[in-house]
Formats: sequence, C-alpha cells, structure tokens
Amino acid sequence: NYLAQVYEQIGKFELAESYFIASAAIWEKLNGKSDAEYAWSLHNLADLYILMGLYEEAEPILLQAKEILGNLPERENLDYAICLDNLGWLYRKMDNYEKAEWLFLESKTFQEKTHGRESFEYANSLFNLGLLYKDMGNSEKADTFFNESTTLIEKTKGKEHPYYANGLNSLANLYR
Repeated sequence: NYLAQVYEQIGKFELAESYFIASAAIWEKLNGKSDAEYAWSLHNLADLYILMGLYEEAEPILLQAKEILGNLPERENLDYAICLDNLGWLYRKMDNYEKAEWLFLESKTFQEKTHGRESFEYANSLFNLGLLYKDMGNSEKADTFFNESTTLIEKTKGKEHPYYANGLNSLANLYR
C-alpha cells in the first residue's frame, strides 16, 4: 500500500493501481474479505480511480470497503468515517447529491457520536455538508454549515490552521 501511495503521489497511476490491487489480494488471502486491511486497500484503489476521474470504477470498490468497515466489531474507527466522506465526495463529483447528502449526514452523526460536537472531525463533516449544499444551490444551509464548521475549527485548531482559512474562503465565495 505504501509503495502504491508513493506512485500515486508522483503521478505513476498505472504502477499505483497494480500495487493497490496486489495489496488487496495479499490481505484477502491472509485474512479474508472481511478484514480492515483488505478494506483499506480497496479504499485506496478507489481513491486512485477517483483521482483519475474513473468514478464508475471507483463506486463499487468504495461501496465494498464501506460495507466491510461498517460491519467490523471496531466500527467506531476513523477509517469508517473517512470511507463515508470519500464516498460522499464521489457522489458529489457524480452530481448525485441525494446519495452524497445521506453519506455526509451519516458521517456527521458518526463523528458526533465518536468524537463529540466540539471536535475537529465533526467540524470537517459540517464543512463537507456546506460544500454539498453550496453545489446544490442551497446557500442558506451552506452558510449555516460553513459558519458552524469555521467556528469549531477556530476553537479546536486556531485561526492559523489551513482549514480555518478554507472555511473563511468558502464563506467569502458564498457571500459574493
């Protein structure tokens, strides 16, 4: 997985793909298809496909990873939330706003339950919803989520954090 990520970062997507596929096959052979490492390898492969614009190829792989991570006894983990968010981003890119909204709301609920309403993780879920509602043309909801997210990021990370700047930028773009 690590070597595949290096190739992904330097733009050697075919090599990255082959290593992500090999990683998934190894984890599947070692631990079966219900293993977190197998799911994470699938997740990474799907993220590569998203980066490459291969949304139709990414979707079933990311759905499989979400299913595996969601059924693990240790479901209360960050990997599951990341998978929810990335699947939401995929549907957002595919203009399937209904599915994206459901996933972002699920992630928000998960982050609230796991980390609390005053956490950076929860703030990130709010920000994702703000972006989605902006895309959907719902400025009022986008404003609410951007403001709440930016306020939480200021509390948890401070005004010097790049996510705080992203929040201010998103609000400025919404108001213009």
